[in-house]
Order: sequence, then structure tokens, then C-alpha cells
Amino acid sequence: MMLEQREREETGEQAGKVAEPPSVMASAKSAVRKRARPLMRASLIVLALLVLINVALQINRRPFDIQSDGFWAYKRLATCESLGRAPDVLFLGSSRTLYSADAHQADNVMAQQFDHPTLSCNLGRMGASIENDYYIFKRMVEDGYAPKLLIENLWENNLNVNADIPMDIQGTNISQIVRLADISDAPALSAHLGHYSAPSMADFLAQKAIPLYGDRVGIYHVICGSSHLGPCGVNTDEWDPETIKMYNQSDDRGWTAVSGYSLANVPPDKLQNDYMQLYGAIYKGIQHFQIGGHQTDYLAKMVALAKAHGIKVALVVSPVAPIYLKFFDAPNEWSVIMNYWQSFAQQHGVAFYDESLAPGYVPADFQDPHHLTASGAVKFSTWMAHAIIAPALT
Repeated sequence: MMLEQREREETGEQAGKVAEPPSVMASAKSAVRKRARPLMRASLIVLALLVLINVALQINRRPFDIQSDGFWAYKRLATCESLGRAPDVLFLGSSRTLYSADAHQADNVMAQQFDHPTLSCNLGRMGASIENDYYIFKRMVEDGYAPKLLIENLWENNLNVNADIPMDIQGTNISQIVRLADISDAPALSAHLGHYSAPSMADFLAQKAIPLYGDRVGIYHVICGSSHLGPCGVNTDEWDPETIKMYNQSDDRGWTAVSGYSLANVPPDKLQNDYMQLYGAIYKGIQHFQIGGHQTDYLAKMVALAKAHGIKVALVVSPVAPIYLKFFDAPNEWSVIMNYWQSFAQQHGVAFYDESLAPGYVPADFQDPHHLTASGAVKFSTWMAHAIIAPALT
């Protein structure tokens, strides 16, 4: 009897604990709702602020694009979009363009010898592929800075599928391409995205749609300003210090003048006998040369884009030192390459100029076998004014 009574009492107590009065349960739910409402309101306010900030940044995110760009593509682009108007002449290409196209010299010749003032700009970038050139040219045209004349300096490494790292999959170029492209370019970038250090498609779309994410490095720089203390001491440069030094030495039209060292400083017999040891990196891009890949597809797209906007196009190969041809495995490879460029130009209805072995250049005009010094650039830029720019614009 006592056991049954205890069980009944315990059961009654447990039942009493479970069965709270309705008024108590309603009060508890009401308290939870009251606590949740401020949290929800705060979350909605934060979300609304984030949306507004992203919308505001999207209206003009270029300053943050520039700050976010450790490869200097946007910085170089800003040089040619900060001249007060669109340039008449745009020099485009790799480091060969960077060092060889003296925009001021070309303009001086046009003004003094042809009585036709022009405004020119050098948009050459270190190691730039033709695909990279296409996207930065496309960006410049879409920004409203279409030139009257585009001069593309052709670099044969774009053609070689046997290079140590072919241009189609070269990481630093793909990184720049992805940043210069916009959402509408996503289908064309599908072969790159998710490979060769490029972001995935989802990441690419997020970077373009959400400035706070895509330009987070630029926002970091704006917040830190000139401070290098603590978290602000992170180095976001993506080029090596020597490349950044060359970019920083560029003038207000984008040309980098190199002087103080040239092939004239190398004894002729040493250059002839030890050229591969002295400049071995050249061979990596032209070894076992075989024409192929997709870079000329982008050259065709560049020509088509230019023509669609009434922009004249000239393709040119800048001077190289005679020793440069010795880097090729076969003696006829250079002529095969030049014939290929000539055929491409004819097929697409643009002018082609082969100045690779032009007379009048001396060892002091070359900083290495295929890049010009300042003196060489003055000669080449003067020639371009006479042979390309004046016939195209006068």
C-alpha cells in the first residue's frame, strides 16, 4: 500500500511539472518573441547596410579595383584613362611594348614633323599574353576610352605550344584576365575558371557581383592608408620587386626607359659563346617552337572589336638583336613565325610591320637580346610615327 501511494504521489508530481498552466507557457513564448524581434531587426539593418554599401561600390568600383590589383593591370589602365581624353594611339603588348614605345617621342614627331598633334599612351605589361591584351583593350573601350589607332606589338611566345608554360595556361596572365573580365565574359572564361590558380566559376561570379568580396584587398588598403602596423603590414603585391620597380619608373604615358646597361656592356665574344648561359630564360618560351594554341583567336577578337568601334589596327614586331635568333632550335623558325604573322594580318585585313631585324640598331640599343633600351625606344618610336601613325591618322 505504501509503495503504491508513493508511486501515485511521484506520478502526480511529475505530471504536475510537465503540465504547466497555459498562462505560464504563453508568457514564456511571448518573452522569446520579444527577445527575437530586436535581433531580427538588427540583422535586417545590417543586411540592408551591406546591400547599400555593395550597390554604392558597384556604381564606381574602379578605385578599389586599382587598389586590389597586385599585378598592376588596372594601374596601367588608369594611366591611359587619366589623360583628359581618350588617347589617339594606344601601344599594347608585353614588356617589349613597355620598353619600346615612347609615347612622348611619337607625339613630338607627329607634332613637329607632320603638324598633327596626337596623344599616345603605352599600355604594355610584363609578360602579357594576347588574351590578356584583348581583355584590357576591351575594358578600355567599354570604359569609353577607345583610341583611334591600336598598335599591338607581337610576341612570338604567344604562338608556342611547347613553351615551358604555354600562354594559354600561364598563371599570372590568367589572374589578370579574370580581374579584367566582367560577368558577361564568364562563358568565355569557363576553360580557365577553377584551373591554373584561377577562382571557380561561383567564386568569379561572387567577386563580380559583390564588391565587398571582390575588392576586399582594395578596401583593406583604403582602411589602412599609409599605415604598415599590425594587420596593415601585409604585403599584397603579386609581382616581384624588380617588376614593380620597372612599373614605378614609367612616365606619365606608361613608357619605362631603361639605360645604364645594354648589350654594349657584354664583350662580343662572350655574347656569341655564352648567350644561352647569360639569357637562358629566353629559351624557355621558344623551345621546340610549334605554332598552335588559342592566343591568335584572341588577336582575331581584338581586331574585330577594334573594327567594330572604328579603331584602326597595326601589328608590329619590334627590333631584336641578331643574337636573339640563335635561341631558336632551327635556323628557319624566325622566318616561319614572321610569315605566320603576315598571313594572319592579311586574313584579317590589318597592316603588319616586321621591324625585327631593322637596320640602324646597335648593341647599345638593346638591354638584352629582345628588349630595347631608351635609345632604341626613341629610334623605334620615331619610326612608328613615320611608318604607322602618320599614314593612319593624317
